[in-house]
Amino acid sequence: MEGHAERRPVQGSLARARAALASPDFRRLLAARLISQIADGLFQAYLVAQLVFLNPEKNATLRGIAEAYAWSRLCSGHWPPSP
Repeated sequence: MEGHAERRPVQGSLARARAALASPDFRRLLAARLISQIADGLFQAYLVAQLVFLNPEKNATLRGIAEAYAWSRLCSGHWPPSP
């Protein structure tokens, strides 16, 4: 067919993963995303601990749990995920 680009053979998933991991830019991006996800999880765990579990007399109620959930959704929903 005229005007069409030459087709490349389809690589398997493992070959594509190895090719991506060979790129220093991809490894840097992957490291940044993993660190970001870990930090977000730690922050949410901290919020839950502070709002619910560390002061059970005051916050171990449905309202305390709802506040912890609202804060975690508010904080994680405020900034859109990076592309």
